[in-house]
Amino acid sequence: MPSSLLLAISSLVSRILGILRDRILATQFGAGIGVGAYSLDVYYVAFRLPDLLYNLLIYGTISAALLPIFLEHLTKKNRAEAWKFASSLLNLFGLILIVASVIIFILAPWIVPLLAPGMNPENLTVAISLTRIMLLSPIFFGLSSVLSALANAFKIFRYFAFAPIVYNLSLIISAYFGAEKFGVYALAFGVIVGAFLHFAIQIPVLWEIKFRWSPILGLQRLDIKKAFRLIIPRLASLSLIQINLMIEMIIASLLGVGSITILNLAYNLHSLPVGIIGISIALPAFTTLSEFSALGDNIKFTSSLKKNITSILRLVIPASVGLFLLAPEIVNLILFSGKFSVADTNLTANVLRLLLIGLFAYTLTPLLSRAFFARQNTYLPLLAAIIALIVNVIFALTLPKWLGLAGLGLANSLAGITNLGLLIIWLARNVKQKYSAIFAFSEHAKIIFLSAIMGLGVWYFSNLTTFWWPQKNFINILYQVSFSISIGLIIYFSGEKIFDLIYAKEKSKI
Repeated sequence: MPSSLLLAISSLVSRILGILRDRILATQFGAGIGVGAYSLDVYYVAFRLPDLLYNLLIYGTISAALLPIFLEHLTKKNRAEAWKFASSLLNLFGLILIVASVIIFILAPWIVPLLAPGMNPENLTVAISLTRIMLLSPIFFGLSSVLSALANAFKIFRYFAFAPIVYNLSLIISAYFGAEKFGVYALAFGVIVGAFLHFAIQIPVLWEIKFRWSPILGLQRLDIKKAFRLIIPRLASLSLIQINLMIEMIIASLLGVGSITILNLAYNLHSLPVGIIGISIALPAFTTLSEFSALGDNIKFTSSLKKNITSILRLVIPASVGLFLLAPEIVNLILFSGKFSVADTNLTANVLRLLLIGLFAYTLTPLLSRAFFARQNTYLPLLAAIIALIVNVIFALTLPKWLGLAGLGLANSLAGITNLGLLIIWLARNVKQKYSAIFAFSEHAKIIFLSAIMGLGVWYFSNLTTFWWPQKNFINILYQVSFSISIGLIIYFSGEKIFDLIYAKEKSKI
């Protein structure tokens, strides 16, 4: 099975489990009716610092630093040095994670209140306690990320593919069986166990690649110094993303109880196609792009990039259109149950729709960023992230005055589009190629045209089904969504087939 297909399937399963997890959370807690250990806002606030630690020190930084340099050693047939480099990086990041976790544990009573100034004292007390408990998770995720990066270097993706699945299963089981009795403390336990399983399921890769660990830090090694030169701008870039999230959380906490929960649930739905389409294509592409970059082959580099960009847009543009049109019904299906009210459902759908405006940008950005990392350039993505942060802050502070919580969704979309636009311009200059070497403009125009036609069909049949199934219950909405999506898929892929036949016929005349 092709690696991109394996990752897409595993990501789909993981995201479906993520949807089930969110439905259970929404059902058990609601958006704004719980207090203390039974407030979902508390869980999302407490999750922020452990997630910050993981995202800053591990997510993206390990792959950006380890993979290109590790592949350089392998390309030079120097596997012993590759193992020493990987061991040094693993040991250094393990030590940094432990020290950082201890510092955050001590400072949590002062930091957590800054993240949610609108939260009441009782909820803040629980959030501080929960933050401290969940600080174990970044340590396990850090170890897991190193294993993933090593596996990616050898194009082994099957262990990594199952890691997020077991993580989500842990959260689902803990939420379903423990939420009623233990509240959000059950979720914290699920996060820790899930993070451990995320790491443990990838341990077999060490035997498969015959990894040789060394108890060294290697601070004087040239490759370690080079790795940290790559990491620093990447770290700064990720810091900006986390600052974005924190600013949005702070603003959301001031927009009413439950706003933090609704914003997070909308983000999770928005991230579904990002993970299934964007990440599943970007991860295996990164290894290939790194190899072409190491060989100095710009033609193959841009050709591979162009192919992957088209693959992403072919799926994400019609998905964006369909999700935008069916957002209220999809949110109703997934979240409206138990303690999650109609008002919560409608507000989540409004936020999601404005997030979907920038979905194509957030789905392409992982690939474009990794194209820079493959060329050992982490400074330009940093500069793009800085400008995107400024855009996001400006709109996040102004748009909610007119759009309420949904304004944060639009601000996020505008920032994502800005970030992607800058990456495209600078990458073309970096590889010294025309935009046509990276983008298949005629193919992309066809995708947009077919998506528009598909959108009209979905809109028409979605409205038509309201006459067939007028009552807004779960089964009728499921029929409406299933029928509309089926019609959309038929229109889009039939249109593609017709275009391909016309193109083949015209080509045969030449």
